[in-house]
Amino acid sequence: MLAVDVPMYLARWRHARKSGVRYLSLMDGLRDALHRRRVAHRWSEWRPEVPWMTLYFSAGVWLSLCLVFV
Repeated sequence: MLAVDVPMYLARWRHARKSGVRYLSLMDGLRDALHRRRVAHRWSEWRPEVPWMTLYFSAGVWLSLCLVFV
């Protein structure tokens, strides 16, 4: 996570800040998360997320299951 996810999201945040993107306040963000639903079907929207999702939902799950038996 520290090697892939954090740098990816920091780079996105920095790029957005330079582009003038305005972020929601904490309360507005919570309200938005409760009500907004948009399903993304295009590969171009998912492609940057695939590396961490693949590791998390495969290796991460198996590793956590193995920890139960350790």
